[in-house]
Amino acid sequence: MNTTEINSLSFNPVQAEAVLETMLRRICDPTKKIAGFVTQSGKQVALNRDTKRVQVWSEVFCPSLAGLQVTNSKLPGMPYPEEQTRNSNLATKAPRLATGNRAYLLTVESKTDLIAFVEWLKRQ
Repeated sequence: MNTTEINSLSFNPVQAEAVLETMLRRICDPTKKIAGFVTQSGKQVALNRDTKRVQVWSEVFCPSLAGLQVTNSKLPGMPYPEEQTRNSNLATKAPRLATGNRAYLLTVESKTDLIAFVEWLKRQ
């Protein structure tokens, strides 16, 4: 197991939620599965709280950022198109990421990668 794999195993959704909470504003109280956050400019991000690896939903994505992988079992490497179903909790916790909107599901390798992503997102 290499260092990247070890780091990704130790970085978990509880830690990711703490990072997001310090860097962004919560949209509303989370469910057991989803926590929604928003930037000052209105971009929404949602954390999958019930997964082993850190996964966040986002309206936008920058492929040049390290440590992020677009995850989509039906369309590998692609964002979820408007019509593709996804977690139903997004409808109330981060509506701009719910079915009916295009959204990226990103697997995040480390805390550093999540911080870099949020810093980039805040500039969008």
